[in-house]
Amino acid sequence: NQKLQVTSGNIFLDGTDQFIYLSSDNDQWLSANSASNYMRFGAANQERMRIDSSGRLLLGTTSAINSGYTGGSIHLRDDAGGVVVLKRNDGTATNSLGILEFHSSFGRAASIVVNNDATHSGSSTPGVIIFSTTPSGTFNTPTERMRISSDGGFSAFCDDNSDFVVRTDTSASETAFKLVGGATSNTNGSQKLRILSNGN
Repeated sequence: NQKLQVTSGNIFLDGTDQFIYLSSDNDQWLSANSASNYMRFGAANQERMRIDSSGRLLLGTTSAINSGYTGGSIHLRDDAGGVVVLKRNDGTATNSLGILEFHSSFGRAASIVVNNDATHSGSSTPGVIIFSTTPSGTFNTPTERMRISSDGGFSAFCDDNSDFVVRTDTSASETAFKLVGGATSNTNGSQKLRILSNGN
C-alpha cells in the first residue's frame, strides 16, 4: 500500500506516479512521476500542463514538440492551432499591450512591442508593432528599427553606414521591387514603380 509520510515538515507520497486531488470529484489534480521526473497538472479530469525532466513547460501536449531547434522552454499545442494571448485592461493611446524581449546572459538584445496606435473603443482597436535591436557597442538599449502601423504603413530605420537591403533570387528580366498605388488590399492597386533584378 502507498503511504503518505511527513518527515521533518516535508510531505512524501510513496510510489512512482501518485496524485493529489483538489476537488471532491477528483477532476482537478497534481501528479509527479519519480521514474521519468515530470510533474502534471490536471483540470476537468484531463492533463492540461506538464513540466518535464528538462524543465520545459508543456501546454496541450505530453511531450516536447520537435521544432527543429535545440532546447525550447515553452511548448504549446492545440488541435485548432496554438494561440498566445497578451492582454492589457486598458485602451489608452500609445500604451503597451505586450512585449517580447530577447536577452543573453549579459543583457537585452532585441524586443518586439505592440502598442495601442490610438485610443481604443468598443468599435476601434488600432495597434502598432515595433521591432527593436540593440546596436553593437551599446548595452541593454534596443533601438527601434522597424514599425508597422495600424493603417499598414511600414517604416524601417538604419544607423549611419548601414544599408536597407532587399534581396531576391529572380532572374535579370524579372521584377525585384514594385511600388503599387491606389490599393485597398494586398491583392489590388496599380503599378507606379518597378525595378528589375538587373537594376533597370
